[in-house]
Amino acid sequence: MVKYSTTSDLSPDEIVDLASKHFAERSLGLAVKSKGKDGLCLDGSGGNITLTACRFGRRTKLEIETDRFEDSVKNFLKSL
Repeated sequence: MVKYSTTSDLSPDEIVDLASKHFAERSLGLAVKSKGKDGLCLDGSGGNITLTACRFGRRTKLEIETDRFEDSVKNFLKSL
């Protein structure tokens, strides 16, 4: 399991929506296990991605854990 973290000016729900679209477009064989305004959990194809986003002042702290999808997570983080 690999964990990534960063901050963004986007709101938590904007980040969750972008992540949902980003990972769906890549045909990774992942299904949405759960989705809320501050988190997203995707599972399938022998791996998973779990994202949490929390507002701190004007910034949002984003944490993503993944098992097997490191390159896709890195590409998503670069797109923010």
